[in-house]
Amino acid sequence: MAKANWIDVSYFQDPEKFDYQAAKQAGIQGLIIRAGYGKTQDTAAAQHIANAQKYGFMWHLYHYWYNMGGEAEWAVQNAKSLGLTANQYIFLDMEDKSLPADWNGQFAVFRKAVGDTYKVGLYCSDSPYKAKFQDSQLQQLKVARWVASYSYEPANYDIWQLSGAGGGGFGSYTGDVDRDYTKSDILSLYATTNINPVVTKPTADLQYIQPIMLQPGYDTETNIYGLGYSPDNGVHFYVTYTTFGAKYRQEDADRLWKYLQGFVSKQIHDAVSLTWDNIKGKPDLVLRSDLPDFNQFALKKNLPAPVDLSGYAKTDVVEAVKATAESALSNAEKAQSTADEARADITKVQQMANDAVALANNARATINTNDELTVKKPSEYSEGFSHELKRVAVMIPDRSGLIESAQAGTIGILSTMSYGNYARQTLKVLDSQRPMTFIRNGSDDTWYPWETVTTTITVD
Repeated sequence: MAKANWIDVSYFQDPEKFDYQAAKQAGIQGLIIRAGYGKTQDTAAAQHIANAQKYGFMWHLYHYWYNMGGEAEWAVQNAKSLGLTANQYIFLDMEDKSLPADWNGQFAVFRKAVGDTYKVGLYCSDSPYKAKFQDSQLQQLKVARWVASYSYEPANYDIWQLSGAGGGGFGSYTGDVDRDYTKSDILSLYATTNINPVVTKPTADLQYIQPIMLQPGYDTETNIYGLGYSPDNGVHFYVTYTTFGAKYRQEDADRLWKYLQGFVSKQIHDAVSLTWDNIKGKPDLVLRSDLPDFNQFALKKNLPAPVDLSGYAKTDVVEAVKATAESALSNAEKAQSTADEARADITKVQQMANDAVALANNARATINTNDELTVKKPSEYSEGFSHELKRVAVMIPDRSGLIESAQAGTIGILSTMSYGNYARQTLKVLDSQRPMTFIRNGSDDTWYPWETVTTTITVD
């Protein structure tokens, strides 16, 4: 079987624990990172991207599809917020069992939303791929075909996901990681990585940086020939000098800056003589001569103590107290009359209170059925308890790691208990033979991973 050279990750692979260096030593070239699902960003996406760049991996993104209204546009904006560039892929992950039958039409909606912003790919298992898509059409549209098949090699693919749950991890990370294999350079041609330039030992008359040595070549971005360089041993080749003039990118400037910084700093130092007058943007200050003579003032601690007037009252206060007393006497008389009237209503009020208690005791918690597909953050819940009808696949997109009976069921009751910045959720699956319950905690805008609670003894 082919050897994996890429992996795909999400928050199921904790970036705080994942052993990136061990994966690299195992021959993994890059990561396909889950950007989000539905209209929710994967909580580990940004950190996986940062670590991919830190350890020198190439990377792309994928989005788990629920076919929600406006989901395609949201996925594009989410990818943009995570720093995906036009030279990278965003794959649409189509595998959720709740999707309508027309997968090809839904994928067309996604491709239209992405447009020319990113390169587009499709992920699904081999069986639905052959049933729902035309391979020749996807090749004509230049769609990268990412096909999953764990027991045999698919007939048509660009990237083959050859293992899923049970594949194990790398090095110190023992959790499962999906393995992928690319039989071409389709992912490495368009990817972002963090390649550090290799500095060679200078000769007596020449000092140079190996990755930016000019050589004739073909620019895969502009489709023109010229003098250029490859920063990653031929995976990418960028033309610098062409018949149309010189071409530079921000990456070029970033690589060269460390070698130019000392020279530029010296030129700035020699060119600028720092004086108060040539400092730009200085704050609005006053001179010591602009301040008053503080010898004309006394300190608060040197002031004499004020006369103690705590035993006295002002005349207007005394008059006000007298008027208040007279008003109080009048109000007392009115209060006596009101009290007599209130006594007559006590029986009626008591009966109303009894009715209210009975009504409260008979009240039942209501279940919100308005929105089965939205996943709210902990901070979006009001304090107290609430119950909602939810699609299980929306709340828990991947149950493939559980036993078969725990993967059944599509509808559940989501109960939320919220207090302060904290929340606890319980998801009870309704339409499955086995009574499955999932729980999780959360705080602010973050939910922690689901855990299961279930029975282990069947009562005959």
